[in-house]
Amino acid sequence: MTSPNSLQPVLASSRLTWGLIAALGLFYALLFSTTQPDHFLFLLPWLRAITSNPGLSEFATDFSNYTGGYLTFLWAASVLEPILSELAIIKLAAVLGSLLLAVAIWVCLGCFGWLGTARFNAALITLVLPTVMLNGIGWGQADAFYTSFLVLSLAAVLCDRPYLAALAFAIAVAFKLQAMFFGPFLLGYMLRNPRALIAGLVMLVPTYLAVNLIYLAGGRPVSEVLSIYLDQANTYHRLSMNAGNPWLLVDLLVPPEVLAPVRRTLILAGLLGATVTGLIIAWRVAVTAKTSQTLLWFACFSTLIMPYILPKMHDRFFFPAEIMLIVALFTDRRYLAPAVLAQLSGMCMYAVYHDTLGLRALFGWPNVALVGMVFLALALVTLIRLRPATASTPR
Repeated sequence: MTSPNSLQPVLASSRLTWGLIAALGLFYALLFSTTQPDHFLFLLPWLRAITSNPGLSEFATDFSNYTGGYLTFLWAASVLEPILSELAIIKLAAVLGSLLLAVAIWVCLGCFGWLGTARFNAALITLVLPTVMLNGIGWGQADAFYTSFLVLSLAAVLCDRPYLAALAFAIAVAFKLQAMFFGPFLLGYMLRNPRALIAGLVMLVPTYLAVNLIYLAGGRPVSEVLSIYLDQANTYHRLSMNAGNPWLLVDLLVPPEVLAPVRRTLILAGLLGATVTGLIIAWRVAVTAKTSQTLLWFACFSTLIMPYILPKMHDRFFFPAEIMLIVALFTDRRYLAPAVLAQLSGMCMYAVYHDTLGLRALFGWPNVALVGMVFLALALVTLIRLRPATASTPR
């Protein structure tokens, strides 16, 4: 399955390995002391709630609006409280997610026949990607966890193991609902195997409860655990939470008093447009000849276009697309433009919330957001231009 455009020969260098390890140590040391508003609004209070109560008693309450996946890792890291600072525990939990993502990339590239040093270097490169470092060691966020299982689901698809693909996707959804951006692609693939599709749907709730076992073990009612995502839906009310999609322009250009009466209508229109788009993607995947190139392209497109169309998106919701594009770049260097543009867009949009890298100071506000939006639009356009020639499969 190795493509002639693969970066595997380029990455098969032991010197590159040592350079990446040095960069990893340097960048992670520089970013370790970084904090941002979420650290004080959410992460630190969650950690203190966990450590200040015996056993799992705090998990009987709604002290966090996250599902139990990330919080299980945070709880596990909290046992090191006697020897680590609160900041170190939060960063450790996030870095565990980054490491899991690197392993997922390593597994996925195995489906393309990658071996040895090149495969290991690709995993290291994942750890030093700007948005991965900002999400992990920089901001202590949890997006790498659910994205890891999306990459594992993609690997299962590429190896034609639909049941494993469904299970990995179910775990990703249980970690964070934004995993659904991968859903249209996976649905299209599963339509070729109705039994696997039914099994995947059946396993969603049990998998969700398994990931949230820490809540259930703490005594929180099942009904409350199942309603976590409903509560999250009411957290933000802007059309764009710094996401570089067209909804941010609406928020920036339309006066609040004009926008308020039609906000609900706009949100419903965005949801309808995304639903139609998702169904079209699923149909195209289902009727298109199955090759590693076409599958990978559709995975990238699904995870990029869905948060681009949907309102109420967060700046970090493009993280799965950024990682899928990196996987695509490793296997085909023609994906260089969309992969780099997505990383640049992520860096700019993150700067809107917290200027860790100084980009907001460089470009100014709102220019940094506009630059990020341009980068993201270009990433989408260049990805569409890379759509492989496809042929329909017999019905």
